[in-house]
Amino acid sequence: MSSTGPDDVMSQPPSRGTRVKRWVVRVGVSLLVVATICAGLSLIRLPRFLSRSPIMPTSAKGTLLTESADGLKFEVLGGIRGAGMASQAHYFDSDGALAVVATDPTILRSRRGPDGRKAKKISSLVQLRAGQEHAEMLLLKNCTNRARTRARDDVQCVDPTILVLPDGRKRMFFVRVVHRVDPAFSDEPNQFRSAMEDGKGGWIEEEGVRFSALSGADPDVILLPDQRWRMFYTGGLILDDETGNWAPGIMSAISTDGIHFEKEPGVRVHRCSASASMVLGSGHVRLFCHTRDVFWGMTPGADPSSYIVSHRAENGLDFEQEDGVRVASRQGILARWIGASAPSLMQKDDGSFSLMFTTVAEPLFPWNWLYLKEKSRVFQQIEEDLAGRAEMGSRPGHGGDSP
Repeated sequence: MSSTGPDDVMSQPPSRGTRVKRWVVRVGVSLLVVATICAGLSLIRLPRFLSRSPIMPTSAKGTLLTESADGLKFEVLGGIRGAGMASQAHYFDSDGALAVVATDPTILRSRRGPDGRKAKKISSLVQLRAGQEHAEMLLLKNCTNRARTRARDDVQCVDPTILVLPDGRKRMFFVRVVHRVDPAFSDEPNQFRSAMEDGKGGWIEEEGVRFSALSGADPDVILLPDQRWRMFYTGGLILDDETGNWAPGIMSAISTDGIHFEKEPGVRVHRCSASASMVLGSGHVRLFCHTRDVFWGMTPGADPSSYIVSHRAENGLDFEQEDGVRVASRQGILARWIGASAPSLMQKDDGSFSLMFTTVAEPLFPWNWLYLKEKSRVFQQIEEDLAGRAEMGSRPGHGGDSP
């Protein structure tokens, strides 16, 4: 008969429960170390990506969808929809599926379609429908370029907005301009045109020009209770008496038929651009737009991220800003989007609101640095365009609108 001594007990391997506990502790410590490193890298990459330029190239952008019950508090639904797409309009088809029409001017530089393949004809307007992996180009009559011709005067159609008509049909308004980094600061008047849906998911351009304006962009059209049509739009160069600077602002034009618009006097909202508006049950108008301090220099060195605010007017003309911010940046470690701009708005059948906006999807560190290095030429073009804005505002014939 044998006995077990103290040395034999110490030589026995740890029990299974002990091994599991040790493994859990090691994994927990490892995860904590990784989380700490990621948090540190997140802080390191923050100033590098944001300070590069107040306006990122479209290839860094994407769209996000939000929902609200009251039109004031919005929650983001899911992740990026339509990478590379910006300044979008969205709507829901008869089955409730989401469709997006957006701007993708990188097509004009690459001469390739959204799927990366060579194309015979190109356009900066694209559409992404439910179930599609890649967006498709909208080759409207006056928005199409030949892909084989690298012309400096490429036609660029941008800033689509979609209005649901009383009979259920949809009309899309957009801006046609000679290619430029930012059409809101063009040297010549931009044309506002329109197209009607064809009932098959496509669009047919309507003849004629709805409206034209120097440095005009971002049409936003609503149907008023008195059956008139009001178009809000961005004026790229508007003299702001409060700051003494030229800055973007919201202007408006009026129409009795939705075809011929005439400019209304005055400025609707200063230091804001790319609006989306709606008529409330009270008859008041609520207008969403994005603002960015760096545009007018009130805060030198300010974070160039934009954020969406809302304004309200009893008569649809004299707006006052509502308290709070509707949509702003989301700071995270692994998935982060920077800024919120170019809102588009739709009201659903249940009375809730769907708002889609453009954001910048920052790559993870260190890929954000690699991205900046890769896009250095694009950033140079953007910075040159930004540098010319103040000069354009002071040149005779190129000053924007005064109040």
